[in-house]
Amino acid sequence: MEAVSVIIPAHNAARTIARTLASLVSEKAVIGEVLLVDDSSSDATAAVATETALQFALPMRVISRAAATPAAPGIWRWSRPAFPGST
Repeated sequence: MEAVSVIIPAHNAARTIARTLASLVSEKAVIGEVLLVDDSSSDATAAVATETALQFALPMRVISRAAATPAAPGIWRWSRPAFPGST
């Protein structure tokens, strides 16, 4: 079975992101990578997702954007992989 990439858009999803990632683990597909796109969350979405990914050994990266202001648009940033074996 081929590995799949999963893209999860998120904004202030700290309460639900662990359940979302746990549901991925229960799928029969082989998860090659998880990309969490965190759009300027003001809660702990990225931290909860990273902790959960480590718990389930999911190869995950967080792509996050700082909050935009009228003077400066938000800048998207890639994180280091949450799981040591991912690239």
